[in-house]
Amino acid sequence: MAQNSPAKSLAPVWSGFGLITILVVVTLVAGVNYLNIIQEIFQFATGTLPDPNGTDNVLTIWTTGVAIAVIGLILSIASMQIVQRVAGDNSSFVDLDAFVSIGPATVFSVMVIEETFRWLFVRVGYGLFAPNTMAFYILALTANTIWALVHLTNFTDPKDRHPIRVLPQFIAGILFTYVMVKYSFWWAVFVHISGNCILFSMMKKQDVRPSTLINTIYYSLAGLAGLIALLARGNNLQALTPWLEGNYQPLAGFTTLDYILVDLIVTSSFIAVANILLLDSEKESTKGLNPIRGCLMAIMMVALVLGLNWGLGFVIGEPFHRVTIMAAMFMCMTETKSGSELTRRWFITLPVMFVFIVATSTLGFWIGLWILVASYAYNYLPSLIRLAEDEIIKAIEKKIAEEAQVEAARKAALALRRYRTYRGYRRNY
Repeated sequence: MAQNSPAKSLAPVWSGFGLITILVVVTLVAGVNYLNIIQEIFQFATGTLPDPNGTDNVLTIWTTGVAIAVIGLILSIASMQIVQRVAGDNSSFVDLDAFVSIGPATVFSVMVIEETFRWLFVRVGYGLFAPNTMAFYILALTANTIWALVHLTNFTDPKDRHPIRVLPQFIAGILFTYVMVKYSFWWAVFVHISGNCILFSMMKKQDVRPSTLINTIYYSLAGLAGLIALLARGNNLQALTPWLEGNYQPLAGFTTLDYILVDLIVTSSFIAVANILLLDSEKESTKGLNPIRGCLMAIMMVALVLGLNWGLGFVIGEPFHRVTIMAAMFMCMTETKSGSELTRRWFITLPVMFVFIVATSTLGFWIGLWILVASYAYNYLPSLIRLAEDEIIKAIEKKIAEEAQVEAARKAALALRRYRTYRGYRRNY
């Protein structure tokens, strides 16, 4: 598809606003009260410290964190309008493509480092040197001002490094500080990454292909079939609530087949949503279609999850934290090529991996293995379709290149013939 085609130019906008819409709908359905959150953030910004979170319900904190990320993004976009009015437009902002293409491990680590810097001021500094509200706000404003000014290095032209340009980063920093005070350091990291990944969703490199539509239909039907089968067996997705709340126990009335159906529903639904949002996906490899290799990788994956869960248990007592760490580790193991693919990893791959790791660490080796083998089976056809499409595109590009070479050779031969004719004409006269 041409670089300047309308479909591709609209795809980033579709991805960004589509993702925001879905996140808002999901959080509203989950019971998040946006007005209460906005009111508490305003009170925090005007001098009233929030009460620490009184619930350990992971689902409640997760949905609230996503809502705060959306609110922060909207505030940042609004503040950018102020920046443009005061400092004008600029064309020297650093190209972020190279940054987001280095992979999730490095990109997310940068955000962890920023929150660590903020934590040193907010938590350590406040706790050790200044246990009062005024000192807290002085330290918080100092930390956020320093880190916001660091973002001026994103502008390659010194003339564009006006302090007002980092107002969006300063506002976002205040929001992360609020989350850190009310919830925890790691939830501040979560909100930080979530907000950035919403922006990254618009940084696309892949064209919109026919296989995207075909695979979206396939995964939608697969997820629907799995849901119907699960309901027919007398179970439903509401049974997963304890897992989402951090209570990892075998689900009542569930058999191995039910867990496989849950994985099918969750995986298919998330992939279908990612495809609808036109988020970039990982490049398929023919190695992934080898069934023997797939089974061996499944065995290794399940063994690794159980081994890590056992090892982390000596230093991390909370199961939710162990599962989250493992899901993040596996999510960061491979490279990404664009911001859009990074967004897919965070909002799609991470939840799917989270559910699988909970199931494996809770239910044991064999159920975890059967879940992965089944996952390999129902993902086989979409992978095959994408690989076939890649081969067709390569063949077309090769033919176009060959035709271009033939045409170039023809033009060169014609030019040479004309040149020789011209020299012969000059020699005769």
